[in-house]
Amino acid sequence: MLSFQRVLQPNGRLYFSVPVSKTNKLCFNAHRVFHPQTIIEVLDYMQVLEVSFIKGFDTQVYMEYRDGELFVYDSIFDSLSDKSKDYVVGLFEFRKKPSILQ
Repeated sequence: MLSFQRVLQPNGRLYFSVPVSKTNKLCFNAHRVFHPQTIIEVLDYMQVLEVSFIKGFDTQVYMEYRDGELFVYDSIFDSLSDKSKDYVVGLFEFRKKPSILQ
């Protein structure tokens, strides 16, 4: 993930999707599932523009940057299942912060 952040130009956008749930986990012989905050913390030179979840055939906005402010809809995150095998598709939109020198 850090290589995406490194090669992106200042103010460039990154669209990223991964499986997400309420906890980080590794599914045996399969894939990783992330807590949304883990992705945001790893991409620390990026500004979150939007985080959405795809549940079934529905898309729900969890975070959105609008009018200079980040809005977080906790009820959307709270609606995720607590079952260890359940996860949803997380859609992330980031913009690289312009003032970071690497």
